[in-house]
Amino acid sequence: MGVRLEITDRETGKTAVFKKEFVSFRKTREAMKLQVDIQEMNELETFDAMIDFVVDLFEDKDLTPDYILDNLPSESGMDILTGVLEQVMGVGKDDGTGKK
Repeated sequence: MGVRLEITDRETGKTAVFKKEFVSFRKTREAMKLQVDIQEMNELETFDAMIDFVVDLFEDKDLTPDYILDNLPSESGMDILTGVLEQVMGVGKDDGTGKK
């Protein structure tokens, strides 16, 4: 089950594709735990926790919290991050673009 995330770089206009071919059961558990923990968080904490999870998941030096913050659009950024979380947990069929 791979996980995929696409982000269009605002400076270059190119779409960066981040892929994780193997997602361990541990990462699935971490995603589930995050989903539970989010219930106790305020919106800003949720935002930051999701960004940190995604950065940690892909283990790519080019994918940083700042890269996500600077390049995801405000109207769909949370949907895109939620889509990654759902991919890890095997929920829905999000392809990393925020669309199902």
